Amino acid sequence: MGLSLLSTISASDETTLVAKSSASILVARTLDDLREIVPGIVVGLLGRDVRLEVCTRSGGDLVPLLSHGVDRPGRLVEALRRALGATARLGAPQACTSHTGHALVSAPLLDAAEDAAGIVVVEHPGRHSGFTRHEQLVLESVAALLSLAIQRLDAARADPEQRRIQLDRGAARRVQRKLLAGGLPPDIGVTAHVAYEPAFDVGGDFFKMKALGDRLVGVTIGDVSGNGVSAALVMARLSSDIERALAAQHSPAAVLNEVNDRLAELDSDRFVTASCLRLDTRRRQLTIANAGHLPLVVRRRDGSTFACGGASGMPLGTLPCRYEDEEIPLRASDIVLLATDGLLEALDYPSGRDGLSLLLQLVEDAPHDAEAMCARIREVVEQARRAGPLDDTTCVALQLQD
Repeated sequence: MGLSLLSTISASDETTLVAKSSASILVARTLDDLREIVPGIVVGLLGRDVRLEVCTRSGGDLVPLLSHGVDRPGRLVEALRRALGATARLGAPQACTSHTGHALVSAPLLDAAEDAAGIVVVEHPGRHSGFTRHEQLVLESVAALLSLAIQRLDAARADPEQRRIQLDRGAARRVQRKLLAGGLPPDIGVTAHVAYEPAFDVGGDFFKMKALGDRLVGVTIGDVSGNGVSAALVMARLSSDIERALAAQHSPAAVLNEVNDRLAELDSDRFVTASCLRLDTRRRQLTIANAGHLPLVVRRRDGSTFACGGASGMPLGTLPCRYEDEEIPLRASDIVLLATDGLLEALDYPSGRDGLSLLLQLVEDAPHDAEAMCARIREVVEQARRAGPLDDTTCVALQLQD
């Protein structure tokens, strides 16, 4: 995600950008990746003219980690301290105006113990009325994602043995695959095929398919932040909650609303992007709700392909949110493809920036058959894994019967 992002975006575009930001930041493999990714995200969310500085705590000092548009390291932190004076509390979110009249907003970086480990400061030199409360919350969300990414990178450097242990969880992987197992009855009007490959022995991607009766099918796909055993544990809990909500005949939006409330009760630093859909194969009508996840892809019998069902709210577990349903009419033999961000990274390794457009092209070029499409996607993922490590990758292809 580069610095060419538009400075003014719609609410739906902003939600999509936040969803993509979640994946981009959390799959970063080095600090240099973060230095490349984060400025573009902040510019896209808060405006083309903003300046950015991220500092981490080392001893009693704040050490610059990355910046954008700043002429001298530490200048924005100094401006924030000067503006706040004796009331400066850099471990809490702040919004103020600098002594030069520029709008300032900050959010803390936190370590695993929830203590202040750094700060993110943004300055808008062309604005004198200050940042809005919504913009402050957006920056806090970015700071939370960045905190998790830095914690993960620090842990990988400090404890390589623990990382090796996470790679050797064969028993846990078998349990997880059992949780994800399950198909659809042959007479329900749709066939389903899955391509799933976790980054380690267990992963944070999940999917759930369930026949709901009267030729109704419920499907959910999602991605828990991070990977390995801890992400898989959150996945197992979510999988159970989603199956229960789908069985109660809730709408997709109601399912996400319920799961979001339950995730908040866990008091976890994990968050989840997810799409939940209900497919009426008799009426060929799809209803979808999306919590900060990728849009789904539809391919018609004539080969035309399009993305739809974009995010109507933030990822689960980030902020209180009420999700909305979107209705999508389908036709006989249509293929509906749901995927996680790991697939986009595999298609455009390692950045994933053009992954969605490449996925649309892959779906358009593939045979009009859900099983063959998943097989082709597996080939692409296997090729990408030979080039370097990937995030969990999952896709679910549903094809309406004639």
